[in-house]
Amino acid sequence: EAATNWGAAMSFTYQAYVEILDGFGTNWGFSPSDMISNIAGIGFFLGQHYWPFLQNFTPKANYFPPSWFGSNSRQASSSFIDDYSGYTFMLSANVHNLLPNSIASYWPKWLNLGIGYTARNLTFKNGDRKYLLGLDITPAMVLPDGPPLWNWIKQSLNYILLPLPTIEFSDKEGPKFNLFYPFRISIG
Repeated sequence: EAATNWGAAMSFTYQAYVEILDGFGTNWGFSPSDMISNIAGIGFFLGQHYWPFLQNFTPKANYFPPSWFGSNSRQASSSFIDDYSGYTFMLSANVHNLLPNSIASYWPKWLNLGIGYTARNLTFKNGDRKYLLGLDITPAMVLPDGPPLWNWIKQSLNYILLPLPTIEFSDKEGPKFNLFYPFRISIG
């Protein structure tokens, strides 16, 4: 109980520090939406502790250099941490646990569905917004158990979004299917 609450308090303190520091940066600025998102993220993890139903939903993310899939890096990004054009975020739902018992046995325990968001070719004000619907897996249910360090790694992999089949929706283009999102694979 104490670890959960202290973890939330320390996370808020660090994230608030970063946002306030951004407010004094010449190329950045304090972002109210970032601060609200930080608080929502902390609230979600606290919620998962106090309301077990929320454990059926896992936030996931990945980063690949934008040049690997035909996009441009974010303008004025000095490192991958600031290169938001390379990030993809998804909320993965454990479908097996959410289905009624009568049909849950037909859905693999490790296979999830996710909804996500990314923005490509970002400038300071604009970017190509993309909304995602895709498959996801729970690595901890697929990989074998082992020594404590391996089990920690296996559990940590649950927060990494793997390149899997995803449909991408955007304002500028119609839906696009990607077998290994965000990579576009051509056949022929």
